[in-house]
Formats: sequence, C-alpha cells, structure tokens
Amino acid sequence: MTFSQSRYALIQVTYSLSIDRLRLIDMRLIGKDYAPRPPKSAAMNNPIDAPRRALIFDLDGTLCDTLPLIYDCFRDVLLRFTGRRFADDEIAPLFGPPEEGVLERVLPPTEAAEALESYLDLYRSRHARYVPLPAAQVRDLSGFRDEGVRLGVVTGKGIGTARITLAETGLADLFDVVLTGSVGFKRKPAPDGVRLVMRALGAEAGRSVFVGDHLADVRAARAAECTAVAAAWYERHDPRVRAADAGADHVFERWEDFVDWARGWVEG
Repeated sequence: MTFSQSRYALIQVTYSLSIDRLRLIDMRLIGKDYAPRPPKSAAMNNPIDAPRRALIFDLDGTLCDTLPLIYDCFRDVLLRFTGRRFADDEIAPLFGPPEEGVLERVLPPTEAAEALESYLDLYRSRHARYVPLPAAQVRDLSGFRDEGVRLGVVTGKGIGTARITLAETGLADLFDVVLTGSVGFKRKPAPDGVRLVMRALGAEAGRSVFVGDHLADVRAARAAECTAVAAAWYERHDPRVRAADAGADHVFERWEDFVDWARGWVEG
C-alpha cells in the first residue's frame, strides 16, 4: 500500500471546499482531543465576519526544535530496516512528504507501514527528552490569540507526529487551524497550504504572515502574497533563508525579536 492509499491520507482538501467544511476537515484530521481554547477578545465571536490578522507558522524548526529528534528517529528506523546507518546529509534530501512518504522513498511498501509504526513509537517515547518545551512560544502565542490574532500551522509533518508534538509542547490548544502533510495538499514551496489556512482563518494575504525556517517556507509565503518571515532562531534552520535573494521580508535570529516585530505589525 502506498502513501497515497494509506489510512494517513484521510482526505484531500481542495479550494472548492467552503470555509466551514475546511475547518471541519482539519478538526477531523487532528482528532477530537484537539480543541483550540476561545480567545478573550470579544471581537473574535464571529471570526469570519471581517478580515483578521493571521500569524501562520511552520512547525518543525520554527515553533519548536524538533529536528534533532526527527533525524535520530529516521536514522534508527532506517538502520533497523535497511541495515545501514544513514547520515544527516542522506536523510535531509528525503524530507518533503510526511513521514510515511519519506519512508516509502527508501523502503518497499511491504515494509514502510511497519517502519512508520516504529518511527511513531520512537518519536513519541523520545519527544520529552529531545525537544525543549517552547515556553516563550506558548506564552507569546497565547498573548497574540487573546488580542484577536488568528493562529494557524502549515506543516509537512504527518498527522501522527504533528499531534504528538502539539500535545507534548503545550501548543495544541492555541491554533485555530492545523494543516498537516497527511491531508495531501501540494507541499511547500507551493502556496496551496498557506492559502488554504488563510482562507480557513478568514484572513486576507495582506493581513497575514507566514513564518518558517526553510527556503521552501519563504517561497510559499511569497507565492501566497503574504508577509514572509524567516525563522533563524534554531541551530538547524536552512541557512539559505538569510540570503538577500531568498525573498524573506524579515529574517529573525531570535524568537523575541520576531515577537517584538509582530506586536508592532498587529498594532499597525
């Protein structure tokens, strides 16, 4: 069974879906335990009635430092199933699809499903040890949400690891929409995922920001015509986002500097 046929490719999202339908799909994908808390702002009672400001984020390497965990889990799973130890520079080019797609690039379909289960078990059991709790992100995103800013995530992660990371880091209840790679949207640098989330949040491109640590994130933001912010605050960010021709509107080396800028953007 290939990734496109697997139980993780639960539903295909298209632009023809209504806003309410898209939101329902995201809630089904994340599961019944995913329920964003209501904001304090009374202006958010009818979020689609008027354009809102939206902060949309990549997940890995942007909201939390999960990349060391990801590399080690892939390395150990691939060692088990291939008998060979993969180096980081061999694993990195496999990234793009969610985990099940990555594994299918290396393993035959008959082994990929079992390998995915092994990967998820390792990812879950090691998460607390590998990934520091992003306390500043939780605090600051809570503040933005209470001010009426819509929050979303567009990640290439599969639904399984996305759920684990959001729960383990305390980020799960902060976002209005979480779009994972398991949905099957055209992956970054295509703008499809960013546009879908902007639409679901009721936010126009001119009032939206997409933040990511990879060149593909910056290019997706530019193609979606929203503000492109490069996140360079974690060690394993893509160094190409710093280049003048990368296309980022802003590059921040510290989360705190991004937050200071974002507060001014919200008030502007």
